[in-house]
Amino acid sequence: VDLAIRERDFLFAPKPEAGKPADKPDKDEMRLEKKLREICALRRREVAGEALDKLQAEKVSKRRELFQEVAEMKIRRAEKQIMRVFKQHLQGFKDLFYELEWNALYGEDGAAAAGESPASDANFGTFDAETCSGLVSVSEDAFEASSRGVRWSGVRLRVEVRAGEVGAFAVEVLEGSNLVRLGWAFSGEAADVLADVGSSSGSFGFGGTGKKVNGGSFEAFGESFGAGDVIHCEAEREDGRLRIGFAKNEVPLGVAYDVEDPGAGMGLCGVVSGKGFKVRLLSAECVPLEEAPGLDTFVEYDPPRVAVAVRDAPADGEGTLPLWAGETVHVASGDGQGWLFGYFLDPEDPDDGGWFPADAVRFLDEGGLDD
Repeated sequence: VDLAIRERDFLFAPKPEAGKPADKPDKDEMRLEKKLREICALRRREVAGEALDKLQAEKVSKRRELFQEVAEMKIRRAEKQIMRVFKQHLQGFKDLFYELEWNALYGEDGAAAAGESPASDANFGTFDAETCSGLVSVSEDAFEASSRGVRWSGVRLRVEVRAGEVGAFAVEVLEGSNLVRLGWAFSGEAADVLADVGSSSGSFGFGGTGKKVNGGSFEAFGESFGAGDVIHCEAEREDGRLRIGFAKNEVPLGVAYDVEDPGAGMGLCGVVSGKGFKVRLLSAECVPLEEAPGLDTFVEYDPPRVAVAVRDAPADGEGTLPLWAGETVHVASGDGQGWLFGYFLDPEDPDDGGWFPADAVRFLDEGGLDD
């Protein structure tokens, strides 16, 4: 961005085009510009041979300093204009960034490998307005979906995971605390399943009440979420197994389902459903398993492993579990990135569990601790 400012630019600036409102400078800037024009007029008279009095000569000597002050004001105003433009076109910048990121990671090979994959679709990673079930509205850019109806309704995302692939999407909840549910449904499911993801055996949901649901059966999972939270939904299909996990505000909540894949030959599509909700789609991806980073680092312990805290580990944000040296904790899973998920007594109580640093505990079955 060229923010160069020359004195001539505003001493002899052309009049603004008709019909285009000028970006009005503030009063201080206008006052200083007026002073600078007066000084420049004095300087021209001096160059023409006129003798200036002491006060006029003093004003001319401050010309450079005054110009610098005016220039700094104009640059600050230009910076504000740039930020306004950036905010207006933020989604466009995001889209371009995702495209550049994809090309950097996979390049031409990635595009060729995608073949007939939905990820090669120009509309990939948006809400599909044609699949709305119930009173759901999709924004013009297809990145926001909302429902004002009193009945549950839903919409499918253009994210479809096939066998041998892993897919994910992230959604920010703008409105609707406990009345929004995110998840996955097979492409062969009936339209009414989109309005109530998790109600059938071929759909899997996670709701704002902190419960997971499949086949209409609800179970406590993770923690509740609402407006302002970002939920990450991931699905992996490998060797006849379907694995679905969720995260809240970048904190993993663990694997919700690890079951035999019931959708042979069908795609698994992202779904958002609820009532009185509004969400924004932040990102989406779908890649072959061999190209997916870090998916094999997550581990579950069934039954949970018992560990003892070897040091204090205070809470580090929402979703974390504070530990004190000597406390016993049951570890249910680990993300392979230095964090473990565990609980003290009740695995069904979201207030009794959370994530903590792996180096803060030692497993009892590994020995090395006094009884």
